[in-house]
Amino acid sequence: MKLLRSEWSRFHRWRGLALGFSLVTGGLVLALWCFARREVNDQEVSDPSHHSAGQATAGLEAGHSSQPFSKPVSKPGVYLGSAVCGECHAQIAETYRSHSMANSLWETMAAPKIEEASKKNSFSPDGRHWYTIESTPEGVFHHERLIDRDGETLYDQAVRVDYTMGSGHQGRSYLIDRGTAMYLSPITWYSHAGRWDLSPQYQLPVHRRFGRRIVDGCLNCHAGRVNDIRGASDQYGSPPFYELSIGCERCHGPGDEHVKLHRQGPRGAALDPIINPVKLDAARREDICSQCHLQGEGTYPRSGHEIGDFRPGERLEETRVIFVAGTRTTSAGTTRAVSQVEQMRSSRCYQESQGRFGCISCHDPHSRPQKTDMDHFYREKCLACHTDHGCGLPEAQRRVTQGEDSCIACHMPRLGASDVPHTSQTDHRVLRQQDANPIINRPAGPPEIYDGGESRLPPKVIDYARGLWLAEQAEKRNDREMAGRARLLLGQVRKDFPEDVVILNALGTSTAMSGRIDEAVLILRQSLDLDPAGEHSLETMANLLLQSGLRTEARPYLKRALESNPWKASLWGRYAGVLVQEGEWELGIEAAQKSRELDPSVLQTYDFLSNAYRHRGDSAKSQHYRDLSRKIQQSRQ
Repeated sequence: MKLLRSEWSRFHRWRGLALGFSLVTGGLVLALWCFARREVNDQEVSDPSHHSAGQATAGLEAGHSSQPFSKPVSKPGVYLGSAVCGECHAQIAETYRSHSMANSLWETMAAPKIEEASKKNSFSPDGRHWYTIESTPEGVFHHERLIDRDGETLYDQAVRVDYTMGSGHQGRSYLIDRGTAMYLSPITWYSHAGRWDLSPQYQLPVHRRFGRRIVDGCLNCHAGRVNDIRGASDQYGSPPFYELSIGCERCHGPGDEHVKLHRQGPRGAALDPIINPVKLDAARREDICSQCHLQGEGTYPRSGHEIGDFRPGERLEETRVIFVAGTRTTSAGTTRAVSQVEQMRSSRCYQESQGRFGCISCHDPHSRPQKTDMDHFYREKCLACHTDHGCGLPEAQRRVTQGEDSCIACHMPRLGASDVPHTSQTDHRVLRQQDANPIINRPAGPPEIYDGGESRLPPKVIDYARGLWLAEQAEKRNDREMAGRARLLLGQVRKDFPEDVVILNALGTSTAMSGRIDEAVLILRQSLDLDPAGEHSLETMANLLLQSGLRTEARPYLKRALESNPWKASLWGRYAGVLVQEGEWELGIEAAQKSRELDPSVLQTYDFLSNAYRHRGDSAKSQHYRDLSRKIQQSRQ
């Protein structure tokens, strides 16, 4: 379920569901691992040339009252890959190779080396945790090493990184391929600072390390085409990518019919099916860019859809609902790293252009201007509209402060990214006077739907997305009252979508948070009847049963959850506690060791192992893990 894509800690933060109780067996107190770790195609065939997306048929006419709800249906179209496009469009293909989008994802061993790792390949934010980048013939490995006050290494975990994400214009992050799932390394390269540091939203002494799951929305915006497993959130096939970096068909649509048409000779009266964004109406043109450059306050695929189902030429709302709320720009001159669309839409340039002004007014999607030519390039873009009513300051006065007479230096300066360290972005509000610095932030109440979608979408679709948003916000804010509102709304939505697993999971979660545990269990059972391998449903069900004291009933759900996702350290920890409770000490120790292997930073693991080995009569191992626990705790002080 997409709502519960976070780690167990987010569920743990709910006061009514905290599993902070202990299990007592033979005088041995065994915690159940309540780790406070913040985490917050139409043709389904294996041939990559036939991987295409679904399409909704719900109408978008003005006024939503008469629009019936309809399930997504297949739409023909085969993706060919950018190499085929380059056969005829060689010049565009050549210039595009240097564009950031064309370099958005690499296999790590093949990625251009921009990170200067040979000069300094390790760093420590606190003098205790050391992060190292190691290149070997077998691959690139990222290490987290913890040392104590005497310089002794308490653990050194090395994980191979398989993919390099990001062009390097701002920086690069690194992905770990674990079969059907992708995880993020805690190490990021920041290009402007010219240094390695912790990845965004990682803070010591405790962070998500190598256990932060990469979700569909993230991967689909950094990759050309993802081999996602339909119906399974955040899970991918083999290979995980049909096309690594963002290619031609992300903006122009599947190319098979276009290629067939031109290879068959003169077109005659046949219409070319390829999408040229310039020829679209303003809304559809902008939606092509917004599919990735609009983060908003929450994005929720419509029922039956996946995040990657959007196709150029559609409206985004045909496949997803996006909530927006202001530019998130502060008086301190910072904003979120992905907020350009909201900023642009707040600008006078956009609002008074009647659809003429948009992303491609300034940005060439096929090439980037040279860094030395940047000021002149964008000045010409501005003057395309402002020739007759340009800058009010005399040129001589402008050049005193801006030798290049740069428009963007004054009207679109850099803003620091509040959620990504060592980075900044251009201020897309295009303010006439920067010192006025209007702050357009989140209004009171629920956020709006992107581009006035409330007037076009069926009420059922709006309620579907708002219910998911409420449930997610209740979880983030630990707000039981909001969870109750989500439960009521989702209960109504469920009547229209009785077999929608996403709704059932959100409803089960909100119901549990509202204190209705028995009711939540029944809802989650229905969800698992529809999706027996749903890992988030399985884990939530196990936790609810454990809270209710039904350990024996919870055990098979924990086991099935681990079969769906064997890479979750906290889940192995809870499973270890259950096994020991039932007297299966050796299996419990094995599960705890697996938890330690995945995340050697968790104190509870060492305490568990020390007590377990003491119970088994192995005093040496018991003392070893007790000493490690003490030293790790001291290293954080």
